[in-house]
Amino acid sequence: MRWEGDLTSPFSSGDRIYTDRMNLDVESSRDSGRELPLAFDFLGRRVAVAKVVDQWFGADHRYCKVKGDDGAVYILRVVEHSSCWQLTLFSSPRMQAVAASSGT
Repeated sequence: MRWEGDLTSPFSSGDRIYTDRMNLDVESSRDSGRELPLAFDFLGRRVAVAKVVDQWFGADHRYCKVKGDDGAVYILRVVEHSSCWQLTLFSSPRMQAVAASSGT
């Protein structure tokens, strides 16, 4: 797992989300020829995918919006031909509460 941005950078004032990409180790299964995430490692802990909320496609990649067993929402990006998974967005009620209480 490699973080490609500054994990301590402040959230945006409105959305309170991380938006830099991070490579992930993802456990996946195949459904109709496509990989679907089952679980992934995030900041030293295992997150099980409770639900795949949505999917959308790019030229050579696909995004999966998932809800983790921790209640957070994640958008994962997979490059189809290489099975390279990245985290592109993370939002959690806990982090939003922390940011709100700190005034950011």
